[in-house]
Amino acid sequence: MEDEAPEQTAELPTRDLDFAQAQLAYSIIESLLDHTRVVSDLIALMAQTLDEDTTKSAHADAGVDCLSRQPPLARTHARGC
Repeated sequence: MEDEAPEQTAELPTRDLDFAQAQLAYSIIESLLDHTRVVSDLIALMAQTLDEDTTKSAHADAGVDCLSRQPPLARTHARGC
């Protein structure tokens, strides 16, 4: 009893690109990579700006908390805590 499946010898056709198609594919991939770099830089810049704003806000909030713990007269002359 031979229950073995027959071998499939049919090969897929080769899909070689001609030179014009290869150049187009290359330029599309290159543009996508450039776009990815630009978006990555933009996200990094936005994160840095957000971090600076958050840091400034945290310092400002700390100053408000510090001033609110002082007596009223000291609050008018407080330069920092």
